[in-house]
Amino acid sequence: VASGELRRAEAIILSMTPRERRDPSLLTIARRRRVATGSGRSIDEVNRLVKRLEEMRLLVRRTGGIDPARLELIAFLPPAKYFDLYNRIDIALDTLPYNGGTTTCETLWMGLPVITLAGTAGAARAGASILNAANLSDWIAQNTEEYLRIAGDIAADPHELSLRRLSLRE
Repeated sequence: VASGELRRAEAIILSMTPRERRDPSLLTIARRRRVATGSGRSIDEVNRLVKRLEEMRLLVRRTGGIDPARLELIAFLPPAKYFDLYNRIDIALDTLPYNGGTTTCETLWMGLPVITLAGTAGAARAGASILNAANLSDWIAQNTEEYLRIAGDIAADPHELSLRRLSLRE
């Protein structure tokens, strides 16, 4: 995705209310006009972004069984507010097929477990490389079933999760 496209998407997302970000189906024609005006973008661009959001939610619903209402899109934030978001997260699921790099390191530094699925391409192995270097190879999955199992095991034991989170900051 080109940086210009990301800036346009960010402007649109920032022009939405928090409720609209969580539930884009609230975006009636009048609300879409307001978002377009507020973001300096066209209604067509707003419509394309809303369609992408709906497609992402469908993908999440199909692949992970996560309630789309639990997803929240957050645009660019200043560093203090960005790092404060980590206080709302229990477990980070690395992105696929391109793993996080800096974000994975920041997430671990903030004391959060990161579950990654090791792919075959270099960009799909960044998370595994970082976790191996941090002696956290038990959070690296080799297939989708293992990815879900690892995340489920961590989520099922809040006491162990708390202990691991504390040790990550050491």
